Amino acid sequence: MEKYVMSIAGLDPSAGAGLTADVKTFEAQGLYGFAVCSALTVQTDDRFYSVEWLPASKIVAQAAPLLEKFPVTYCKIGIMQSVTAVQKVISALRVLQPGLRFVVDPVLKASAGHHLYNAACLEQWTEVLQEVYLLTPNYNEAQAIAGREDGEEAAALLAHYTPVLLKGASSR
Repeated sequence: MEKYVMSIAGLDPSAGAGLTADVKTFEAQGLYGFAVCSALTVQTDDRFYSVEWLPASKIVAQAAPLLEKFPVTYCKIGIMQSVTAVQKVISALRVLQPGLRFVVDPVLKASAGHHLYNAACLEQWTEVLQEVYLLTPNYNEAQAIAGREDGEEAAALLAHYTPVLLKGASSR
């Protein structure tokens, strides 16, 4: 029986991150991965030019037919325009697939180094974190979301709301 997973992420034309990287990873793990676009980026592996955000309604519209047809068990959410958009998407998808588990990778800047948006404060993330199966921030993302100087301390604080897998080290 096929195992279905979904990525909601940005389209990185250089295939170094986002949807293309996620689908390659899913396939390498023997999973059937669906790709739902949350942002169109113009970038190369080392240069970021622009981003065009898709509204939550368009993201949900892409995911809905897949969730109605296939038993998707996990949904990884990457780059999104805002915490509000993440919450809207999770709420809508949870109605379509009640047991869906969300893994959130709170991408705050493109792999080419361009800041995409500022992290919302912990208060804004609290509602989202309670709906998340796993949060996978890097050191700097954990610091930004939790409002702490130390990434490990920030991850420990975030772990009060959901399991956290802290990736990487500080880029200071």
